[in-house]
Amino acid sequence: VRSPLYVLLAAAVVNFFGDVLLVPRAGSALFGGAAGAAWATVASQYAALLFFARWLTANNSKGPNGKTRRKKDDDDSNTNDTHLNGSVG
Repeated sequence: VRSPLYVLLAAAVVNFFGDVLLVPRAGSALFGGAAGAAWATVASQYAALLFFARWLTANNSKGPNGKTRRKKDDDDSNTNDTHLNGSVG
């Protein structure tokens, strides 16, 4: 549960530094004032998306209890295949 909170914390940090850099430029209509705060929020949301995607791909092989899942081999996953005609093979 802690890892997603760290991702959101990182996004908040990106938003904070974006605000610090973009909001004081009140002379610019595209990047200053409220527009700067909006651009910083957009950047932080995309950063959160990338952080979450990285976190999900890094934890893809772990099960719900945090243990690594055993990948099934092709030959032992279907040892008793039943065919459409009822024969086992």
